[in-house]
Amino acid sequence: MKIWVKTFILAASLVLGWVGGTQAETAASMDNADAKFNEGSMEDSARDSARDSVADLAKGNGAEAGVETRKKHSRSEIRKLLLDANPNLPIKRISKADAADYYEVVVSGTTLYVHDTGRHLFAGDLFRVGLKGLVNVTEANRSERRRDALNSLDESELIVFSPAREQVKTTVSVFTDIDCGYCRKLHQEIPELNRLGIAVRYLAFPRAGAGSDSWDKIVSAWCADDPQLAMTQAKAGLDIVRQACANPVAQHYSLVDDFGITGTPAIIDEEGNLIAGYVPAKELARRLGIAN
Repeated sequence: MKIWVKTFILAASLVLGWVGGTQAETAASMDNADAKFNEGSMEDSARDSARDSVADLAKGNGAEAGVETRKKHSRSEIRKLLLDANPNLPIKRISKADAADYYEVVVSGTTLYVHDTGRHLFAGDLFRVGLKGLVNVTEANRSERRRDALNSLDESELIVFSPAREQVKTTVSVFTDIDCGYCRKLHQEIPELNRLGIAVRYLAFPRAGAGSDSWDKIVSAWCADDPQLAMTQAKAGLDIVRQACANPVAQHYSLVDDFGITGTPAIIDEEGNLIAGYVPAKELARRLGIAN
């Protein structure tokens, strides 16, 4: 099987530069993401730490010591090799990759592909060459993880705008930030989305992070007696009553790295496919396979 890889292959010295935050750029739905995500970048210490950890790994901090060039390693051995090289590497999961002799290693903010000898790795998206074109294997795996994680959420902890049950044709989950201009623009189209049969489930992604004004606003919306009204008022630029309660904002926020989300709004369909950035209601319906 021929494999074409977007990025570079690292040699034994593991020379690697910055690798975070580029996974989702390969999805077809991201053709307008650069224009839509000009609201500002997220200052996320966890993501920065993950990038630093991968960069430290690239510097060869113990990566060469004791690595046998011919032995094929198990998943647990690959984990040990990587952690020996950098104990701070935030490994989330390791599985066999679509490419022969490679493991897919998911860390916060990026995906690594590590040869089973432990001598080489590359960071980025893996593509399979198929009869009908290139298939982004990494993004397909991310879609599965998104779908499974979203299906496991308690819908009572989401803010949902939906037509009557019998009128729902499909549902999208949207990571949103009250202070994001394109999130506000998308929210204005909620009535049209509902008319088209699209239910919208909001998850919180206040990009400025915990302790910010944006964080406090979205917590207040979740804690309001009428979260839908509070969300609508806040996105219209109105002040809402500041309040606190047990809320899922931190849980939602923790999902964005693994989901490959770097900005808002981030729209995810029922199959876990990511549509990054604002999309007008009728165009979104078309992409979701719904006739206007």
